Amino acid sequence: MKQALTKKLYEKLSKKLWLSLYFYQLPLEAFTLGKYLNEDNEEQKSPFVVIEKSKLLYCNQTAQAYGLTNNMKVATAYALCADLKIKERNPSLESVCLLELANVAYKFSSQVCLYNNKTILLEVSGSCRLFSDLSNLLKQLNDKISLIDISFYMAIAETPKQSFLLSIYNQENLDINTQNNDHLENNRQLQRMPIGFIAQDSFTQTKKQDSLKKIALKIKRMGINTLGDLFILPDATLGRRFGRDFLTYLYRLKGQVEDPLELYSTADSFSIQRCFLSGLDTIEQILFPARPMLESLVCFLSSRRKMASKITWRFECFNGEQLTIDILLSSHVQSTQQLMELTRLKLQQFYIKDKIEMVFLEAGNFSCKNEKQTVLELSSFSNVRQEDLNDNQKEALEHLKDRITARLKKENYFKLLIHDEYLPEKQSTLGFIQEHKANKPSTYSHKEHRRDKQKQLPLWLMQKVERITLYSNNQNQQLNYKGLLTIEPTAERIENRWWSQDNSTHHLDKNSLIQSTCRDYFIAKNKQGNGYWIFFDQHQSQWFVHGIF
Repeated sequence: MKQALTKKLYEKLSKKLWLSLYFYQLPLEAFTLGKYLNEDNEEQKSPFVVIEKSKLLYCNQTAQAYGLTNNMKVATAYALCADLKIKERNPSLESVCLLELANVAYKFSSQVCLYNNKTILLEVSGSCRLFSDLSNLLKQLNDKISLIDISFYMAIAETPKQSFLLSIYNQENLDINTQNNDHLENNRQLQRMPIGFIAQDSFTQTKKQDSLKKIALKIKRMGINTLGDLFILPDATLGRRFGRDFLTYLYRLKGQVEDPLELYSTADSFSIQRCFLSGLDTIEQILFPARPMLESLVCFLSSRRKMASKITWRFECFNGEQLTIDILLSSHVQSTQQLMELTRLKLQQFYIKDKIEMVFLEAGNFSCKNEKQTVLELSSFSNVRQEDLNDNQKEALEHLKDRITARLKKENYFKLLIHDEYLPEKQSTLGFIQEHKANKPSTYSHKEHRRDKQKQLPLWLMQKVERITLYSNNQNQQLNYKGLLTIEPTAERIENRWWSQDNSTHHLDKNSLIQSTCRDYFIAKNKQGNGYWIFFDQHQSQWFVHGIF
């Protein structure tokens, strides 16, 4: 008796359980994913339709309230609703959205199948044990998909084709499909299912639905209205009348033979996109969809134990103009919050000319988290000469140069060279990496460098100094550079050729090879607290900005 119960339990656990996710509004909602983040939610309130061949294919609820229906002509739709927003169906956008949903499903099952252009199948018999029970798995899956804000129906059955047909048939009573996976109940629903539903299926994933549509019409003409009536007929009769492919389809539907599905494999790259019918024209508006998109990326990476070395944002405007932002990442930058901060900093460097319609997030060239990576702490070399490096440090430095050379080629990267010069703009220059080996060691003293660091010097020197204008206010003159500047009392004079007895050299002489310099440097700040390194040129009697703190 005990052995019989154990065998029965084993057979029950060994049965496969397929979950079907049917995204029935995907062609419409592919244009409006993630709009729950928008505070005013204007896009969902406005009438919107998707068209194909000049006819309405999908209508949102607002458009339906105006009397718009599927298969209506575009001219008729505009007559009923003048403010109607129209988009041509975009299969590539739908495909990207379905891949994003497949990445979500992959967290709940290793066997995921893109069954057709609106359906994803998951084998969840093993996942039920991982998530304690089926109801807990479904709840967590529903919560994840709800973050993308897309409509779907689900059903559970013992074969892939059963679960798919039940998900498109039993839309009114979803509790039966999600909470009761009884084999007998599924069979009863299949028995009652109208024969026309198999027209939405196909023999295999690669074949089109045309053959099943024609067969379904022939069966209805025979007076057979339900699948239950069809199952009563002898297999030999069905095979002779409708062909071997159709008979094999019925066997797979009933679970009598294995259904060879093409399972979704982990992608080598990550890509998601969002469409905005009203457009985005501020950084804050862009950051609303950016957070959930980055959360999808982090979820994608964590589920595969991967790391991204670079992410790319692409923005497509209504006028066709495109803007691309690349963000390089270290192996430690993997959280949504850190990626959001980097994205915000990058966006602040760009000016948005026109409203943005499409936002893309892409990543590739992943590395495994458990891979042992060589980390080179460049900060440890800042005060160390080349000859003072130990063998490991030299090897790591040479390895870094080799990797950079292989990736960028030697003519595309440079080394910062320090010189013992008095003028700030000549104290450092950029030189080719391969050239600096032949250079003589710099005579610049690290002791002098440490003494210079005690001074308050700017982080960034401009390549070319910029003039500062004077603003007259009640007979008083103030410095004006991106706002009025306030000068701090500390000052420093930098002057060369002060030992010369010839005063004529203390001005700019075009015929002279040596240019005399006399500058008084100050620190100035504007009302926003931004600090600038400015100087007054004694020869030109003019104020300039030289650096930014």
